Amino acid sequence: MVPYAFENLGKFSRSTFGSMVVRAARIFKIRAAKTIGKIIGPCSADEDTRRHEYLLNTVLMVSIFLLSILFVTKLLNWSRFGEDYDGIHPLVFASIPSFLVLLFIISKRGRPVLAAYMLTSLFAIGAMLSGWLYGESLPATLLTNTLVIVTASILLGSGIGFFTAVIMVLASIALGWREAFVMGVPDWHMRIISATDLASYVSIFFFLSFISWLSNREIDKSLYRARHSEKLLEQERNSLERIVAERTEDMLASERKRFSDLEENARFGELSQGLFHDLMNPLSSLALYVEHMAKAPNHPEETAEMVEKTLAASRRMKSFMTSIRRASDCTGCVGENTTNLAKEVQIVKDLTAYKARVAGIKITVGKCDQVSIPVEPIRIHQMFLNLVSNAIEAYPKSIIISLEKTGDRAVFQVTDNGCGIPAELSDKLGRRPFTTKPNGTGRGLMTTRAVVEELGGEFKIESKHSIGTVCVVTIPIKKNGQNHTKTERSRDKSP
Repeated sequence: MVPYAFENLGKFSRSTFGSMVVRAARIFKIRAAKTIGKIIGPCSADEDTRRHEYLLNTVLMVSIFLLSILFVTKLLNWSRFGEDYDGIHPLVFASIPSFLVLLFIISKRGRPVLAAYMLTSLFAIGAMLSGWLYGESLPATLLTNTLVIVTASILLGSGIGFFTAVIMVLASIALGWREAFVMGVPDWHMRIISATDLASYVSIFFFLSFISWLSNREIDKSLYRARHSEKLLEQERNSLERIVAERTEDMLASERKRFSDLEENARFGELSQGLFHDLMNPLSSLALYVEHMAKAPNHPEETAEMVEKTLAASRRMKSFMTSIRRASDCTGCVGENTTNLAKEVQIVKDLTAYKARVAGIKITVGKCDQVSIPVEPIRIHQMFLNLVSNAIEAYPKSIIISLEKTGDRAVFQVTDNGCGIPAELSDKLGRRPFTTKPNGTGRGLMTTRAVVEELGGEFKIESKHSIGTVCVVTIPIKKNGQNHTKTERSRDKSP
């Protein structure tokens, strides 16, 4: 039992240790990536400059690392062979990675282009110096020439890369001629390849592979960003097309609704014309009968007054019907007649008195100034009658009608303490045929608003639910610079 427990404990310890190692390695990898990213991260604002700066900083870091390895190798060979060492002195070679560190600092200070030119020049000088000392046929010299061309193309662009290739070709021809006719057979042809040579070749091969991979990686990133941007643009285009289609459909629906309203209004107009024609004869007969009744003697005083009002109303209705029929032939035209607004207020009060008395509503006329405007009486009568009738149908206890002259405007106001209008329905009133009445058409307020706008006035409804409603109509009483009140008309006629 005890050995089994120790065996399980060992398995548990090994698994725990392995997971801790993996976790530590993962943490080290993340922190190392962040540190390296901060070190070689670009500082430029422009996207293309940032990409070239990132490539340059990466190349410099890798170059410093590889040259540091070569420095250690040369230092070991120098200490091993002593006076027999025939390579570059380690202290002289140490100046190369030191110079690369200086270039890295220049790049981080915001001069990556200058650092790229200096790095390419350093590689070119090294390649030419190698060809001068050891011959152009040295593999390291050939590989360094290739490295110079690749570095210039990636860090400075294809144009500079082509120019660098021309220079390196000319230098290779010159150094090759020198090797063939001046140097003779180089000493390195006679000896076996050394570890230093292998390290140089491996470093150059590795660096060429690395810089090619780095360039392809940046190209892949650019392609990914381009494809991603193209995909986003396509999504945006599809979204815009969908929005345009929805807006177009909304506009078409609105136009169809408008045409439907116009068609309905046209049918209503045709029906109204026929209705007016059919009402003219009964109204004429009614006016004759009432006039005959008024001439009969021995009427009580109250009955005589009611007959007189009925006769006046029938005559006025006949006049209104004639005006409507004439106005239907000239919609929107301003008549030559002048309407006394105070008189229209009194007429509307008389016409609605019976309806208000049956409903138990008291109608009071408050301030009523004498004002006249140049418009057909039917238009004003229609507007005033609609507002007072709507107030009665709200079942208030009282209604107050007022007409006040304010400057060059006449303000007609109908106030009731009825049920009021809900806030969500206020904006719909008068804008289109809308009603809350079981048998209503919604055209009363719409007609009122149309008349007010035709006269250049303003129409406002202020209402609170269960408190009451105030309808205010403001009409200009000046037309083309002329005042149409009775007092100023008489003053204009005076010599």
